[in-house]
Amino acid sequence: MKKKNNQVVLQKIPLEPFIKTLEELYQEGANYVDIVGIANQDQDVMNLIVRVEYMDPEVVGFIPEGEENILSDDDINQLI
Repeated sequence: MKKKNNQVVLQKIPLEPFIKTLEELYQEGANYVDIVGIANQDQDVMNLIVRVEYMDPEVVGFIPEGEENILSDDDINQLI
């Protein structure tokens, strides 16, 4: 990773897995990601973070934070 002025350059990021990961995140409802770079000798590493507020609330199966279904002990026993 190089740093020049306010610019951070991650080097040698493989495109195929990067693009596939972005496509999967978008299909699952992510509208934005945070990118975290980690310098490495052979190849820099990039982590993607998707926060709840970055998710499209209209995506099927998305449950807004605080509205999760909490299973009771009885619910869990019925599943077993």
